[in-house]
Amino acid sequence: MKLFLFGIEINSEYELEINTEEDFGFDIEVKYKEDVYDDAEDIYHNCTEFHHLYNKKGMKDFPDRISSAFESDIHSTGCTRQINLLEYIKVDIAKVLHEKY
Repeated sequence: MKLFLFGIEINSEYELEINTEEDFGFDIEVKYKEDVYDDAEDIYHNCTEFHHLYNKKGMKDFPDRISSAFESDIHSTGCTRQINLLEYIKVDIAKVLHEKY
């Protein structure tokens, strides 16, 4: 799985937690592997926190359940995605306030 932070590819093997106080947070694009969900993509808008591999230590015996979390205080919601299902995650600064997460 590849991880891009503000247009730069970084090592995706390490835990990473970033928060923002930017007006519109982050937009996070998630692309699933070709054999998962027919090569689908999701975009989570106005996230205020991204926590990559947040559960890695607790899931050492279950590596297929290791996940990344996307949270939005702006929209009062969030979700997680298992990284073994993903082709990449791209995190960028959001430029607008979206109506929906």
